[in-house]
Amino acid sequence: MRGAAHPARLRYDRAQLLVQRGDFLAGAAELDLYADVLEPVEPRTAETIRGRARAARAMLN
Repeated sequence: MRGAAHPARLRYDRAQLLVQRGDFLAGAAELDLYADVLEPVEPRTAETIRGRARAARAMLN
């Protein structure tokens, strides 16, 4: 990715790492923020990311 999209991708990578290490709430929050950035250009992908955020929150149960 180029330009301003690169920091957004880093947010996604950070979210993935947080979820992998068991910090589900923080990871889900980062995924939601990434989806917000992605929504205007990739609405379907943003919805997929929001699904991953929901899945991360579900791991708390």
